[in-house]
Amino acid sequence: MPVYKYSAVDKDGKMYKGYMEAASLEELEIKLKDNHLLLVEFTETKEKKDEKFSLTLSKKAKPDELIQIFYAIGNMLESGVGLTGALEYVKKSLDRDYAKKVMDNMIMVLRQGGSFTAAIKANKDFFPDYVIEPIDIGETTGKLPQTLIMIADQIEKNKKIKEKIKKASIYPGFIIFSLIVLITVVLNFVFPRIVKSIKEVLAGHQYPPITKVIMFIAGKIEIIAPFVPLFFGILILVFLIKNKIPFLKNFFDSIQLKIPYYKDIVLYKELINFLQVLLIGIQAGISLLKSFSIAEHSVNNSILRDKITRIKTSFSLGESLGESFKNASLHPYLEAMVITGESTGTLDKAIENALYYFNSRAEERVDKFFAWLEPIIIVFLGGVVLTVLLCSLLPMWESMSYIGKF
Repeated sequence: MPVYKYSAVDKDGKMYKGYMEAASLEELEIKLKDNHLLLVEFTETKEKKDEKFSLTLSKKAKPDELIQIFYAIGNMLESGVGLTGALEYVKKSLDRDYAKKVMDNMIMVLRQGGSFTAAIKANKDFFPDYVIEPIDIGETTGKLPQTLIMIADQIEKNKKIKEKIKKASIYPGFIIFSLIVLITVVLNFVFPRIVKSIKEVLAGHQYPPITKVIMFIAGKIEIIAPFVPLFFGILILVFLIKNKIPFLKNFFDSIQLKIPYYKDIVLYKELINFLQVLLIGIQAGISLLKSFSIAEHSVNNSILRDKITRIKTSFSLGESLGESFKNASLHPYLEAMVITGESTGTLDKAIENALYYFNSRAEERVDKFFAWLEPIIIVFLGGVVLTVLLCSLLPMWESMSYIGKF
């Protein structure tokens, strides 16, 4: 969709400038009229390929951008700076052009008398859904600065866990990729040449015992070798589209929860996401049931999301929150914290304690999982290399020894 750079005026003659996506000039005029603005001039931007990519595939804010935006606005509001001035400052500090355009659109909404929540909603393609309700409540109750800082703080904690997992997975990922390349090369190029050489050397003669076994295996491999790249390609494709196909997503999500150590990483990461959003909602003054409804959408694993949905359903039907968590069997520590918090009226503090616990445990589990995974991958890689060497050298050596008996 084209992006227009426009200048427009309101009924008082005040000039506004900004960027807006619209299918046509007519749609641009209609969108501006909806905001009580009259188009004065416009330019359809000539987007470069990288700009087009950012507008179509990367509209969602990056964690760093959200942290930067919410921390800065929250702190400036606490210092007495107005919302428009805070957004103007944030706009200058952002690197991505699309993020700057979002700030321009938000400033336009504010200058027309709209609320900060309305400005967020007008750019919902950029901001995550779970921040809208807490910001709305925070603005209504006069706690917007504290709410924004709290949201930024929770996003930052989640980002640290994700970065630790990403950093720790680089080495195993490289080894696995190397294994795939090695297996593909061996099956399609090395083995066929070995087989050809042995056939030429032992033409018209019976194969020695070991060579006979390896030649039999090589014959089977020769049939499947051309399909190996296709097999890995299909695996990668299935992994990429798994979130779009429910039964595939359920399958992969259930597998994740069965891998030693990794299942704990998945559980802790999802619980951190869920509890962060739940805490934001509770501290912003949203009802517990409404906070639950918002928070459950932050859970990506379908198996765990189903459990959380069951907890919400049980709670909405009158069962205590503690009992609902206990029946879902998410985690013993979380159950204990919720029961304690509910009985003492300090549920928000109990959730904070649970968040601290799961954050520290997640980092510990990431370290243990990759400490356990790396030697296994190295041993497997060594096994593949040894197998290739044995399958290459043994038949050649046996064939040469056997030739002297002809």
